[in-house]
Amino acid sequence: MLKPLSLSLTEVAFESLFNAALDALLIADDDGVYLRANPAACELFGTSEADLIGCSIQDFALEEFDFASAWQQFLEVGEERGEFRLRRADGEIRDVEYAATAHLQPHCHLSIVRDITARKQLEAEKRYLENLLPPNKVQLTPLPGAPADSCPPSSHYCEFRQLIENLNDMVFTIDTEGKFSYISPTFESVMGYDRSELLGQHFSQFVHPQDCHINLRAFQQALAGQKSRGVEYRALHKGGDYHWHCSNLSVITNSAGELLACLGIARDIQEKKDKELKLEQLSQQLNKAQSIAHFGYWSFNLASQTLEWSDEVFRIFGMSPDQEKLDWEHHLQQCHPDDRQQVMDAVNQALQGCPRQIEHRVIRADGEVRHLNCCIQTDSDKGRIVRLFGTVIDVTEQKLARAQREAAFKQLSDIKYALDQAAIVAITDSRGQIEYINDKFSELCGYTPEEIIGKNHRILNSGYHPPEFFRNLWKTISQGQIWKGEICNKSKRGDCYWVDTTIVPILGEPGKPKSYLAIRFDITEQKRSQSKLKTLIQEKSQLIRESQAISEAMKQAYEELQETQAQLIQAEKMSSLGQLAAGIAHEINNPISFIYSNIPHIHQYFEELLLLLKLYQDHSTQPSSTIQEMCEEIDIEFMIEDLPKLLTSLETGAKRIGEIVRSLRTFSSLDEASLKSVDLHQNIDSTLVLLGGRMKVGQGHEIRIVKYYDDIPKIICHSSLLNQVFMNLFLNAIHAIEERAKSETDPDYVGTLTITTAMESSNLVYISVQDNGIGISPEVQAKIFNPFFTTKPVGTGTGMGLPICHQIITKQHKGDLSFTSIPGGGSEFFIQLRF
Repeated sequence: MLKPLSLSLTEVAFESLFNAALDALLIADDDGVYLRANPAACELFGTSEADLIGCSIQDFALEEFDFASAWQQFLEVGEERGEFRLRRADGEIRDVEYAATAHLQPHCHLSIVRDITARKQLEAEKRYLENLLPPNKVQLTPLPGAPADSCPPSSHYCEFRQLIENLNDMVFTIDTEGKFSYISPTFESVMGYDRSELLGQHFSQFVHPQDCHINLRAFQQALAGQKSRGVEYRALHKGGDYHWHCSNLSVITNSAGELLACLGIARDIQEKKDKELKLEQLSQQLNKAQSIAHFGYWSFNLASQTLEWSDEVFRIFGMSPDQEKLDWEHHLQQCHPDDRQQVMDAVNQALQGCPRQIEHRVIRADGEVRHLNCCIQTDSDKGRIVRLFGTVIDVTEQKLARAQREAAFKQLSDIKYALDQAAIVAITDSRGQIEYINDKFSELCGYTPEEIIGKNHRILNSGYHPPEFFRNLWKTISQGQIWKGEICNKSKRGDCYWVDTTIVPILGEPGKPKSYLAIRFDITEQKRSQSKLKTLIQEKSQLIRESQAISEAMKQAYEELQETQAQLIQAEKMSSLGQLAAGIAHEINNPISFIYSNIPHIHQYFEELLLLLKLYQDHSTQPSSTIQEMCEEIDIEFMIEDLPKLLTSLETGAKRIGEIVRSLRTFSSLDEASLKSVDLHQNIDSTLVLLGGRMKVGQGHEIRIVKYYDDIPKIICHSSLLNQVFMNLFLNAIHAIEERAKSETDPDYVGTLTITTAMESSNLVYISVQDNGIGISPEVQAKIFNPFFTTKPVGTGTGMGLPICHQIITKQHKGDLSFTSIPGGGSEFFIQLRF
């Protein structure tokens, strides 16, 4: 159980007197600043003691009150009395009188302030009534109970009538039937009706239908002799609007006690109602704001030791309002152990009359720690504190945000320190005037902060960069964009240095830069190294280019050497082959010529012997048996018949040998180095003659040769080299047909070699060699003209592949060799020769 701290008897008596006083009591220091204020003072000033403490009378008195002079006189004399007008915290003006005594305690001065507003108002009304006492001659409307017309009105009646008609409140009378019998001028002006529109009318016609029952009940109570006070209802004004009114209703009786009418005094309280509505709306908004702001209220009764929380406090503590009854000890246990003593000290100080505001932590049931801001106030009864109350605000988010801000600030400080240690930093305003530089900036440029702050960076301009460079820089950063680049500056010493620069615009409210942060790094040595490296790279690049040129020349020379080597090898082969063929042709040609030249003589001798034999047979009809046997043995008849055939065959063979010898001499001519006029058809046919033995595939099937010869002229060329190209193309075609024949399933397949010649233009001869063989794969097509590339095994082929054929056609004859091929469908090679 929480117990208030014990106080001495004198202090208790003073506190009781101080808190129970009906007048406002305030204690101020030597400067007139309040140190204490009792509840009556708080009520008079319209604020709390916490708000009064630290203020002086000057903060509440109207400007007409000279506080400084009055306070100075008070301190000199020791006491002071007087009056002034006070403005309450809510703006209301009150008339007050005061009495002050100095040095109640050392440096403590007591002021007693009393509200005399009501007295002042009564004095004003008295003066007003005194001004109304002189008689006037205004024609008055009789009031209920007024003297009869035959009797002149008494002076008291006239004064009363004049008083009513000058009141700010509305005065009216209603007869026993509820009809208006008298209306004051104020009633007319407030309601907007003419008196004639109201007199004789039932009052309910001018009351809101929903409020009629209230007025009827008050009217009935008045008729029964009961007074009705503070009746609020809505009255219908002339303009059609309903205004809230508040009225008091009583009865008027004659001297005999008989009921004459009901007297009503009403006041338009619409403005008050509007204020109340606005206050209610503000209160609702405040409640909502409190909920949003996690603002709760609590109260602790010292007598009953009961603790009460608003719903928001339960939420802040992570509890449900439906939980068991709260107690102080349980609440203390919810406080963080490290903050528990602080809470108890604050409560004890509040019990001594010192309101407190503290921050502490609480631990929720789930273990979560929340930070609270608590205000502790006291409530007294006859000078004795009976209740503690206050507010609780959950400031966890604010504490966390503040901790984050502090951490961010520390982080920024650390970053600044690290940045200052490594980088050159400068800050300028929006015009580029330097506002801050760090030590590294001064060390590098040679200027002190005093020499450079307030200046523009043009002081460092080395002249290296053109004006357009700085215009682009300024255009970039003035648009709020970051600029990065390298700048050559000039120091105070006159030497140039390079900095790697990043300029970051710091944006203001409209999104425009308000300042610029420049972070630089000294790259002078790096630039020097780069310059040396650039020179070395240029020298190396030159060497590389020269090396590449040499390498290219060597490559070209190598390729030419390869070509020359291949050509030399081929030439050597062809030379040997030509010499061999020429020798063979020469050796064969002589005997063949001898045989071929003697065949006619053999024919002649044979004819003559046959004639002689016939004559012998005719003259010797009975040859000897020996002759007959010999004739039978040698089959003379068959010999006579077959010998001419043998001679004819011999002649044909000799002719064929002669053709082969001539083709061999044509194919392997030894004058390949010289150009001469050649009949291409003759060279093609000679090559085909030499390949006659290869024109069979499979089981003796002949390869069909198809020729489409155009009428083409003789051309100047290297005859033997072209013969080698024809030989290579024909052999490749025969090989492709043989390969297809091995796997061909079509029984009607016939290998065909088609040779076509034509004139494409006046100086261009076209030769096509086409086969229907196996075709060429895409992989081989990509490399078919590469030097020394072949698809045949070592030791086979002519020894001269397509790469050399391509060189013979393109380089030695300035022609073109190309091809098309369909794998599995055959190939076609095209030769174009110019003449």
